[in-house]
Amino acid sequence: MMVGVLDWFATRFEELEQWADDRFGPDSPRARTTLIGGLVAVIATGISAVFLVGWMLITIVNAVLSSLSQGVVVVLQSRLTEVITQPVQAYLSAHAKALPTGADEIGTAVMLSGLIVWALCVFFRSRIAQLGWILYGIAVTAMVYAGSPPDGRWLAAGVALLYWVGLSLPALAGIGRRPHTVVNIHPDPRPAREAVDQLQEHLAETRTRVDRLESAGVAQLHEDLAETRTRVDRLEAAGDELAARRTGGKRDPGEGED
Repeated sequence: MMVGVLDWFATRFEELEQWADDRFGPDSPRARTTLIGGLVAVIATGISAVFLVGWMLITIVNAVLSSLSQGVVVVLQSRLTEVITQPVQAYLSAHAKALPTGADEIGTAVMLSGLIVWALCVFFRSRIAQLGWILYGIAVTAMVYAGSPPDGRWLAAGVALLYWVGLSLPALAGIGRRPHTVVNIHPDPRPAREAVDQLQEHLAETRTRVDRLESAGVAQLHEDLAETRTRVDRLEAAGDELAARRTGGKRDPGEGED
């Protein structure tokens, strides 16, 4: 994209240079002043466009991040989400007393680990991360069940399971599919080359045979022509000899009478 923009600016500058040369003459002071002013205007326009696009991108990103953060806060502070977060916090508070860290730090670690595992499942399709996500859902559901009041344990566990299933749709997508490998089989070019070589050899041999046949045919034709000429010469000689004899036979009787 950047190369296309630079090409566009270069084309416009060449057009401006051509216009200035046609209007004020090549290498004239007014043409140079016009080129410098146009170049400054183009650079200023480009810088303004870059700042404008950057400001728009920053504004859009801030709006998206603000919307996402507000959405996360709304989800975490909703009463339906508290059905999961409060039992988990109560379970951690009840069992973290003997640990060197507090329940708040453990709760934060549990939430961050869940986000990291979910992101690995969605964006990288890691099989290990998908297995970890399944175990994470089982552990969170168990903590929700154990930390909820006795009368609402199964309902709270069901809500936690619904949350986990909704988040698992993108995280566990394609988990039942077997990985497949696409193998592109390229034909070996050697048989084709050998076939081409054989064809060329066959053509060369055929040409040689045709040349031999042509040579033999021409030689035979010359021999036939020579033999025909010899026969014609013989026939002509025999005809001349016969004519001479006839002429001589007619003259002899007249000479005897004299």
